[in-house]
Amino acid sequence: MDPNQDRLVYSQSIQAVEDNPINIKLTGNAAVTSFAVKDMPKHGKLTGDSPNLLYIPETNYYGADFFTFYGFANSERTEDAIVNINVINVNDPPSLTVVDGFFGSSEDQDTSINYDSIMKYVNMSDAEGGDLTLIINKIHTGLIYTEKPPHQDGRYRIEEGEALQWRPEKDQFGLIEAFSLVAFDGQMYSDESTFRISVDGIEDAPVLSNPIEDLERDENAEDIVLDISELFYDADGEEISYFVKDWSNKLLLMPVIDGTILKIELKENANGKSIIEIGGESNGQYIYDEFEVKVISKFDADPFIVNTYWRGSFEGVNEIEIAPPIRVWSFNSMENILKSELGNWKYAGEVEGPVLSESPLLTINENDWKKVYYTDGASVRIQNATSLDLIVPENKSGADWAKRNNAYTFVFDIRVQYGINQPLLNTSHGKEATKSELWINPFGAVGGQGSYSNLSAVQSGKWYRVAYVVDGENQLINYYVDENLKNSRIINNMIDGRHSIGTNVKVGYDQQVDNKSYELRRVVYYDYPLSRDQINFLGRMSFEEFNEENSRSLEGDETLIYLYRGEPEEGENPTIFMSTVESHVYWYIQTSANLFDWVDYRLIETTKVEDTEKNLRIGHASIDDALSGKHLFYRVRAVE
Repeated sequence: MDPNQDRLVYSQSIQAVEDNPINIKLTGNAAVTSFAVKDMPKHGKLTGDSPNLLYIPETNYYGADFFTFYGFANSERTEDAIVNINVINVNDPPSLTVVDGFFGSSEDQDTSINYDSIMKYVNMSDAEGGDLTLIINKIHTGLIYTEKPPHQDGRYRIEEGEALQWRPEKDQFGLIEAFSLVAFDGQMYSDESTFRISVDGIEDAPVLSNPIEDLERDENAEDIVLDISELFYDADGEEISYFVKDWSNKLLLMPVIDGTILKIELKENANGKSIIEIGGESNGQYIYDEFEVKVISKFDADPFIVNTYWRGSFEGVNEIEIAPPIRVWSFNSMENILKSELGNWKYAGEVEGPVLSESPLLTINENDWKKVYYTDGASVRIQNATSLDLIVPENKSGADWAKRNNAYTFVFDIRVQYGINQPLLNTSHGKEATKSELWINPFGAVGGQGSYSNLSAVQSGKWYRVAYVVDGENQLINYYVDENLKNSRIINNMIDGRHSIGTNVKVGYDQQVDNKSYELRRVVYYDYPLSRDQINFLGRMSFEEFNEENSRSLEGDETLIYLYRGEPEEGENPTIFMSTVESHVYWYIQTSANLFDWVDYRLIETTKVEDTEKNLRIGHASIDDALSGKHLFYRVRAVE
């Protein structure tokens, strides 16, 4: 039965959707000419003109609602009717607001954040009254750390009973927009709200802002002038005082700072490389930057300059008595090489030039220096079949054997690569004139004829000063690396033997070796055996000369492994050698045929190397099955 059958105005039931308005048309008998609303809805509002109304539910409301109305027929009011409205629930996104006031730790310190602490500054709600999850939606600055990994969507949840750490960017302080938060009801997310953390500032040390690039100039070019006012930066706004801390190769240049202007005065007729270290001080705190200045040689007739420390004087002070060397061969530029051929060198400060040789004092067996000169290393590369001939004076009188020198010193500024035998000096005399007397073995031991120092006396990729001191009177040979005595040998009947020298010696020559690889920057010859004190002084000068350059070496704190293939014809198996600054004593050599599957192959015990600044440890092991097909790749693993 129709409930509106005997009525003038008709009741109806309407279904609406949460947060969505709906049109409602009031209806009645044909006699009804107008309508009027009597009772307005409780959870919404009506707009429009009867009979065409628009019902707008309250925001987020769902459930039952109604309103009543009546009409007019023949100018008389009708009975009341009702419109029932069922508002269907639709899930609404949660709401989230954040207020400032959260105080974190000091600058450069981690701030601990947990649910209870953050909820004091967060208001979140859900229209449906469901449980909400607070999520870090985006990190604006800094980093988040927590013992619990992020959710599978990559975002961190802030949950009761758990904490996380927020670390600001370095030197950042003030009110920082750290990250954005959202609330999640399981289906929908709230809008993002930014969470700000107040970080107290601390006094900061100055930092490097605009480092000075390496510079290159021609020999005898104009002095270099640089504005270094933006070299360093102090986040606290303190004034920075600039100064020159130190520089290498003082024969090349002189850096001077006036306020924030750096002037680099280039020495006349000097070429080579220098590493300059500039310092900055701000409120008692220091910062440094270093860069390289390379001066390219310019061919002229002027002698190249030799540092006076080779005769015992440094920076105008006579440090130790050293009779001057007889020969200095410099390989740090093509110009110096050609001048070394004629002995065209002099000490800094000397007025008179040298007496030039009428015949070459230096030759190369390949006849072309350009093939072996290494610009970046300011050196010559002694590789493969390359060798040098050095001409030295012989004693002026006596029998043939007496004209030979059995008391002398050769000093080599050298950089080697591991993995092959390196012949350095051949006296070209004696029963085995085709064999070298001085060697560096594949893993940095210094010596010769079966007598060697410990391994890694010379490390791969770094510059060293190696001195070979022959004392015929005392029948003694000493081997030094920098200022350290690494090996000694007593040689009986040394006079006129293979250790005697005439007018010609060879560098890099041994008839049995055609595979070598090292660099030379300089060779110096004294016609007498230097004492230990004198070598110690020259060794300390090598630190002065090479320290900054060695600090730039790629082979620093890494754990490195090297392969020496051995000499099969002499019964030598391949050898794995390793060096490390880690404290582990035992390491496993591991092998693989595919770089994916690795197995432990052999145990290496490492030992500490003396006379090194770092805790350098070395070890080696023979590969007695040679380079078999199943062992194509090798690596090392520390034994914990």
